[in-house]
Amino acid sequence: MLDSTEWAWRDMEVWLNGTKIGKVTKLTSKTNRESEHLHGAGDEPFDINPGNKTYSGEFETYGTVIRKMNQAARAMGHNDLTDAVWTITAKFKATTTTPVALVTIPNIRFDEYEEGGANNEKSFRRTLPYKSLRPIWA
Repeated sequence: MLDSTEWAWRDMEVWLNGTKIGKVTKLTSKTNRESEHLHGAGDEPFDINPGNKTYSGEFETYGTVIRKMNQAARAMGHNDLTDAVWTITAKFKATTTTPVALVTIPNIRFDEYEEGGANNEKSFRRTLPYKSLRPIWA
């Protein structure tokens, strides 16, 4: 979904559950459709039968944001950010000359998160994989 050659990151604005954050270094959204080959006589399939769709992606940010997300999740009564439901909204321009676009990724459930770091690490940047409902484009 996001590619630095096609998205003007300088114009990117991202909100997490309604709070604007600026420390986003990666945001992707992927659509996956189950399918199966249909077979009849012989050993070659005669068609592909589509099935259910699923949505997933990655959200990369810094450790300070991850800590704040955990604090917000605990304030909502959860153990950590993987227990809470999140919504990401991003406003961006595909290029500097195209109109502004908006995508809302609802009902995000982060699969995992990582805390800590390594010696001589200049920044603590981590990727949070997620599953979501269908992104809404405007």
